[in-house]
Amino acid sequence: ETPAAETSETTETEGETEELAPGETTEQTAISITLKAAEEGQEDKVRYFDTLQHAIDAAPEYNAETNRGATVIEVSGQIELENTVTVKANATVIVPADKKVCIRAKDAVTITRKEANFTEDMFNVSGENAELQFDVKEGVAGASFTVSGKISDEESASVGGSIVSVGTGAAFGMDAGVTLKENNSAANGGAITNVGGNIVLKGGTIT
Repeated sequence: ETPAAETSETTETEGETEELAPGETTEQTAISITLKAAEEGQEDKVRYFDTLQHAIDAAPEYNAETNRGATVIEVSGQIELENTVTVKANATVIVPADKKVCIRAKDAVTITRKEANFTEDMFNVSGENAELQFDVKEGVAGASFTVSGKISDEESASVGGSIVSVGTGAAFGMDAGVTLKENNSAANGGAITNVGGNIVLKGGTIT
């Protein structure tokens, strides 16, 4: 998940110049967010990103009055993580506490560690009302969502972090079709570490 250079790239839409968010591109990628049209007759807008982190950062803030669901980030193919992907509530970062996202596989998706020296948490969700979900798009034949923390072909190889770490006030959920596997953590839960958060397991496999 090597981030692209953060430039002030712009695109023109119906005569207007629109600035793209960091990591957003006008080219189709394996990571996208579809924003529903505000008015009837208008087309939905699809935004494409180079990394999961950039997509999460660009997701709209959750508003219980106007948006009852999490922002869906659709992914496809194989994604390699270089660093921890965070959904985090902290005044010093750009991701607010009310960020709620669902990462949804629209085909056979596998997320892995890119390098053996990346041994921290793969995903971290923390802060009051922060939420992360994993699920699979309904009605798509062959769609699946696998996250593997494996860093070596040797069974004894261990890491310091979990696949998902959940902090106080935050939430994580996974659904049918999701598999968390092969993360041998020396200090924490191999699949999930939960410290004061909420976990909802509606289905899937942990192995």
